[in-house]
Amino acid sequence: MSRAFLRAAALCITLCSLAGAAYTDAVSLDVFRQNRTRIQSQACSLARQAAAHYLRYGTTEFKGPDLPEIFNRKAAVFVTISKDGQRRGCRGSFEPAEDTLKAEIIRVAIEAATADIRYRPIRLGELDELAFSVSIVGEPEIVSDLDGFCPTRCGLLLRSGEKSGVLLPGEAKTNTWQLAEAKRQAGVQPGEPYELYVFETVALHETRPPEAK
Repeated sequence: MSRAFLRAAALCITLCSLAGAAYTDAVSLDVFRQNRTRIQSQACSLARQAAAHYLRYGTTEFKGPDLPEIFNRKAAVFVTISKDGQRRGCRGSFEPAEDTLKAEIIRVAIEAATADIRYRPIRLGELDELAFSVSIVGEPEIVSDLDGFCPTRCGLLLRSGEKSGVLLPGEAKTNTWQLAEAKRQAGVQPGEPYELYVFETVALHETRPPEAK
């Protein structure tokens, strides 16, 4: 699969596969919460290795290292790549496309590095300056408003027809800003109807700078 194809596939914009998401057959977030400390570094390292492999060899065929059994479970993820606290790429979905968490991380990490049309594609030489995060996402729950939902704990999915906007937990400090930003992402005009969904994640972050690994 070429880089050009991956970038073209992003025309529906990053936070992909949002319409009609049905979190079928995926594992409950509780399983990953209970194992968060154990899987955190492995998940983020896998995302980094997958992106590096693609940038170096131009192929999505990446087997990756042997990992604990929990990585054979099915789950949807977002992968976020940052530099100095600023986002450089983010991709993901609420419906897992792969049969395992490991395969899902590999696929989404490559897309985060190459197919987020809001940012220039990441270069191999800058990987050591970047930080990788993996968010395992739970099933979105439709709500009438955001009262009572803390934006540092709950992410927001806003849908208006075929348009959508997503903020992961912690990307907003207030519900007001969270809603306004989701509308902006989706291109929702005043008076245009929309639906709101909240969701939780198990957020996994690199715990050491890349150069220390």
